[in-house]
Amino acid sequence: MSTTGRSGFGATFSGSALGSIGELRSVPPPNISVANDIEFGSMESTDGYIEYKAGMIEPGELALEIIYDADRYDALIDAIGDDDTFTITWADTSTFVFSGYLKGLSAEVPYGDKMMITATFKVSGKPTFTAAT
Repeated sequence: MSTTGRSGFGATFSGSALGSIGELRSVPPPNISVANDIEFGSMESTDGYIEYKAGMIEPGELALEIIYDADRYDALIDAIGDDDTFTITWADTSTFVFSGYLKGLSAEVPYGDKMMITATFKVSGKPTFTAAT
C-alpha cells in the first residue's frame, strides 16, 4: 500500500480583513483540547473510582512562522487584537476556517541567518475543517 502522506508545500493562510500572509515557513493548526475535566465522583462511584466528564473545549492557538518583510511586519502590528475570520488552505485544498484574533507577534533577528516573524493567533469558538474532495 502506498502512503497517503503529503508535503505541506503550497499551504496558505489568510484573514478576511488581514488578507493573505506570504512567505510562510510553518502553518500548524491549533491544538484543540478539553479545557477542564468535571469530576462526578460520589459515594456510589463504581469500586471507589472517581468519574469524570469532559468540560468545555479550548479551541487553542496557532503560531505561524513567516519570513520577515518590513511591510508584512507593519501590517501584522496594525492587526493585533482585531477580530477576523482566518482560513488555512493546505496543499490538497482542505481548509481550516476559524474566528479569532492576532494575539501576539515577535521577530527573530539572528546573526548569519534569515529574519523571521512569529504571529500567534487565538481561536474563538468552534473551527470548521473541510476535507479536500
